[in-house]
Amino acid sequence: MLTLVGLAASMVQFGADIVEGLLAADRAEMSALGADFKDVPGVEVAFYDVVPQLFFLGLVVLVGMLAAHRRLPWWGVAVLLVGIVLPAVTLDLLPLGGLCMLVALAPALPALRRSAPRASVETVI
Repeated sequence: MLTLVGLAASMVQFGADIVEGLLAADRAEMSALGADFKDVPGVEVAFYDVVPQLFFLGLVVLVGMLAAHRRLPWWGVAVLLVGIVLPAVTLDLLPLGGLCMLVALAPALPALRRSAPRASVETVI
């Protein structure tokens, strides 16, 4: 449940950043809009500093559990951690971090397809 709360906080953060970018005429105005949003009490903690990290923590725990049950390779946790840490170093590494996350989670896709129930025409109708 905390993972989903962290995901929701991350989505609010991304949404706020996109809206600020669309409303601003230049970088200075975008920074001012971001500062105005962060000045609201609790916003910085809830949507930037603490709560979004719960999503990444939950993701690492999930991948660790999948690796322990041999649904993912053992190296998946390490690659996921690298993918989470890279954007924290510099946002220029965000695409590489996303690629690392994809590589870490990709081996689980066939298992998800096998375990997902198939909907038949009779079930839908």
